[in-house]
Amino acid sequence: MAKKIREQSISLISYLEKVKDDDISDNQDVQRLFCWDNNAINELIVTVLTDDYIPPLILGEIEFGDGLVQQYIVDGMQRSSALIKFRYANYKISASIEDSIIKYQRKKRDENNKVCKDEEGNLIWEYVQFDIKGKTFEMLPYELKKKFDDYQVKIAIHQNCTMEQISKLVRRYNNHKAMGVSQKAFTYIDKFARKIRNISQSDFFRNCINYSDTERVKGTYERLVCESVMSTCYLEKWKKQPKQMSIFLNDNASIEDFNLIEEYAVRLEKVCADKFMEFFVLKDICVWFSLFHKFTKFGISDSKFAEFMTALKNELHDKEISGLSYDSLSKEKNTKDKRIISNKIETLYTLMTDYLNIDNSEPVELNERETLLDFVRNNVFKGITNEDLEFYRIVLDDLTVEVDNNSKLLEQQNIKSLTALVAYSSVKDIDLEEWIADYFKRNTTYYKNQKENYLYMVKDLNHFIKRKGEVA
Repeated sequence: MAKKIREQSISLISYLEKVKDDDISDNQDVQRLFCWDNNAINELIVTVLTDDYIPPLILGEIEFGDGLVQQYIVDGMQRSSALIKFRYANYKISASIEDSIIKYQRKKRDENNKVCKDEEGNLIWEYVQFDIKGKTFEMLPYELKKKFDDYQVKIAIHQNCTMEQISKLVRRYNNHKAMGVSQKAFTYIDKFARKIRNISQSDFFRNCINYSDTERVKGTYERLVCESVMSTCYLEKWKKQPKQMSIFLNDNASIEDFNLIEEYAVRLEKVCADKFMEFFVLKDICVWFSLFHKFTKFGISDSKFAEFMTALKNELHDKEISGLSYDSLSKEKNTKDKRIISNKIETLYTLMTDYLNIDNSEPVELNERETLLDFVRNNVFKGITNEDLEFYRIVLDDLTVEVDNNSKLLEQQNIKSLTALVAYSSVKDIDLEEWIADYFKRNTTYYKNQKENYLYMVKDLNHFIKRKGEVA
């Protein structure tokens, strides 16, 4: 049972130092990035310097045992970041600020800068005013610097939380208009939030598209990652609304789905760079990831994908396939409708396979020289040894004794992915016996691209375990 909320007051400088030192983290998984404008920052600074009221900052605390804890900002990240910018990052109060004259008291001094006292030796105080417009923290008079640092902030700490509970608290406390659609939707995918944010900050989103800081703070790129997983792995279950998409992925996706998009982002950036920005527009990012996913099944060099995009740019953009072309589809409204997305993927896929002269019934393995040990190490765990590999072979033989010996899944070309799956189950301590019998009944073919096949089986295994748990 969670403990009661603990309340306390500390000086602002103490609080900001804790945030700077990560004693209090401003990087909780679903926490949105800093997005305040200068007006908001200015007003908060005035609030502190005039000793007005700031609502309590809300923290979530995760306990690790033996008195060890990590605190995360739940509500107040924008305020915290704004104050840090002013206190440590040389932020200059903008000219648009209202009420820039701050009154404060100070010790009265004579012409020699000596502190004045009355006949009884008491200090003489006076009121003065200072215009903070265009000033940084270091430009403030000593008294206002001290007033800023000494300001008392109230803190409410939710104790004994999990990261999932903190994500829910972020959603609860930020449930207002200031949180945009994409930002709020992001709080519903706490299981994969860290991975999504890392992908959204990759070079693909910085170099291959017309990058925008505005879209960054709005949470647009995180949404694009989610859409790409959806179009690539769950197109039949497509959800148009960001919130519903996040909920679906949180409940149904696996980390392997996001690993796949992460890998594709790296590969696309490497061969495409900034050459196709007119295609890599926000509405179509999920289409391109889905198309590249299909492309990878044929095992040819990624440079061929860039070659196709060059042809699309120069000559294929208006070529019709069943009455549809890239140009005509790009003019369609309702760009997030499943029908439009499916039509784009199918049309581009046909254009691509026709141009590259690909026989899509016979995909080939790109890296035929990769050894079995290398494959398992690269896809499961770097520390796997030859002795481990021999053990996995024995386990695989035992597991497949009862399955159809004529199954294509047992062909030599598919042994890499099967062995890697056994290694995965060993690392994760998963019993494969029930799953493999069920899998062989449901599947008769496999992806020739063994990494693709391995990732597909891992996802199927995790879904099988989930379904089994729900039935139990």
